[in-house]
Amino acid sequence: MEPTIKINRFPKMAILWYVVAKEVLGFDERTAKAVGYVAATYFAAMKNLKRGKRQQTGKKHDFSQPPRGKRSEIPKHLEFPFGLKVPFDPDSAWVSFDGKKYTAEEFDRYMRKKFGPYQELYRAYVKFAEQIVAHHKDPSFWKQRWFDQVWKRFRDEDWAKGQLSIF
Repeated sequence: MEPTIKINRFPKMAILWYVVAKEVLGFDERTAKAVGYVAATYFAAMKNLKRGKRQQTGKKHDFSQPPRGKRSEIPKHLEFPFGLKVPFDPDSAWVSFDGKKYTAEEFDRYMRKKFGPYQELYRAYVKFAEQIVAHHKDPSFWKQRWFDQVWKRFRDEDWAKGQLSIF
């Protein structure tokens, strides 16, 4: 019997936004991975805020604070299509979210931990995300419509099958 591996929504979201950042927004491979990881972290935080799991201070939470440490390192801000604006450094390929730097190396480490010896499964997930993004190359799609038309539709499917149903 084949061992089973449970993949939750977080890596799917990270992979999807990694592909969006690379294919639609035009980032290089390393920065795209950091962007994907931050997008998944952002939506997990929003879900936890909605459910009351994160401490609420009574004011709007500002996820755009710069990374801890040297504040003068932040040369630019990245604005995601869905409105999140965060500090990032395209030269070093890191993106800051809620005061922490996220890098391509962290993305890769997380995916190795999550998928373990099943890296072919990870590649199948990336291929599935690439098929989704190939149908939606217009950056304006990723501002709002993606959540209902893509995420809600495909988040619970088995991405390892690799076949995208017709839109």
